[in-house]
Amino acid sequence: MNKMILSKLINTPLMIAAGSLDTILSSKDIDLSLQGGMFKPNKAPQRIGVIPVYGVLTHRSTGFDTFFGLSTYTQIRNSFRMAIADDSIDTILFDIDSPGGEASGVFDLVDEIYSARGKKPIYSIANESAYSAAYAIASAADKIFLSRTASVGSVGVIAVHVDQSGWDEQRGLKYSAIFSGDRKNDFSSHTPLSDEAIKIAQKSVNKTYDLFVKTVARNRSLSPKQVIDTQAGIFEGHDAIKSDLADDLLSWDQAIQTLSGGTITMSDPKNFKLNLTAILKDKPEEEVKTELGTLGYIPKTDIPDTDKIKKEAISAGKNEAMTYAKEIIGLCDLADMLRLSASLIEKNVTIEDARKTILEAKAAESGKNEIISTVGATGTGEISPLIKDAMRRKEA
Repeated sequence: MNKMILSKLINTPLMIAAGSLDTILSSKDIDLSLQGGMFKPNKAPQRIGVIPVYGVLTHRSTGFDTFFGLSTYTQIRNSFRMAIADDSIDTILFDIDSPGGEASGVFDLVDEIYSARGKKPIYSIANESAYSAAYAIASAADKIFLSRTASVGSVGVIAVHVDQSGWDEQRGLKYSAIFSGDRKNDFSSHTPLSDEAIKIAQKSVNKTYDLFVKTVARNRSLSPKQVIDTQAGIFEGHDAIKSDLADDLLSWDQAIQTLSGGTITMSDPKNFKLNLTAILKDKPEEEVKTELGTLGYIPKTDIPDTDKIKKEAISAGKNEAMTYAKEIIGLCDLADMLRLSASLIEKNVTIEDARKTILEAKAAESGKNEIISTVGATGTGEISPLIKDAMRRKEA
């Protein structure tokens, strides 16, 4: 497992489904095939900005981790701001399939999404899971959709400490920590947790949980008790609606149809099917388009290719990110300042600002590299050819 990712999962409050955490901790590596963060409007009449929220969520990436599939709160925030600012976008939809992740950074993102309510319609869909930190993001939207097989919830906080002292002993290893400050070595993996360390960890978890409960209660117009009563459970389909953790049963395709201007709802699929069957009994679809429209039914010829839209959104985001990274790396390489590339990409600076930063760093570096020689002037009083050559190289 990537050590940087592992460091984000151990000894810190997490907002992630426990089963998913167990899977991650027991795996040899993390699936980095998921791509998230960027958005692209679809081509339906109602322009929808789709923002993917996929996989394990982290506060920020390090170096080039972003381009290997990690979804970060920084990515999601940037995409959300772009969608809010883009006048061609009418509606924003968070497409969520995530077990959750880090608690660090998620509440600021959720508050920003919640504060933007009213600027544009904001929706989220569990497609097929929105757990813990991912559910916190979903709850910030005006409404939450999920399919009959999708699940939401896990409004809880968990922290894990790995005690490998027994394993160390089996390998004949004994770690001796030398430190100052009574609490400095509390969460070392090479010693069991002390009673005091457990109390400190529990206090941190409780504090994060209290913030999580209050945030979801505010976002969903619930009382804190209603949220606490879920006991961090995971709720599927109709049960999620009964628990007030979601608003309606809609598949991905139905959600796109609805947000594109239709009124289709599957909250009562039996009645919908009966009405549809009665209308189509004696007349072909083309002759009863208007009547079918009152039910929110969209003829097959009018349904946007949602799978294609989704793939285009993800592909566009990936291609745009890779093009941006290549351009930044190219600028840094040209100036022999490759060490700046990771920092510039992480900060998501503009290409113009990147050029300025590179030039300033290059100038500062050049100022420190004065040419000094212990070779004096030639017998004729002319500058040494060695110094002349060095000055020529510096100018070049």
